[in-house]
Amino acid sequence: MSQSDGGGNFEKTSNPNLIRRRSTTGWTTERRAAYAAMMRERRAWEHSTGPRTPDGKKRSSRNGTGRGRIQRVDAELAPIEALMRAMEEERKEIMEALKGT
Repeated sequence: MSQSDGGGNFEKTSNPNLIRRRSTTGWTTERRAAYAAMMRERRAWEHSTGPRTPDGKKRSSRNGTGRGRIQRVDAELAPIEALMRAMEEERKEIMEALKGT
């Protein structure tokens, strides 16, 4: 059973509170094959460079993380990162002292 809504294509489902939009632009097998051939010819994956700057790489590494998960991890790791920075500074001081002897 279909329902008209200002020219839209809708169909009722078994759930009376849900109306599903019917696809009017389905891809035929020929259209799908033509698009696949065009994409193979384009070979866009060979021209993709990805992020180049450290900031861009950091931002893209967080793709797919959402709802604050990465922020919680960052907050948990912040004390460890601070300790690692302090240890690195101490290591540099020791190496400088050893070079002077």
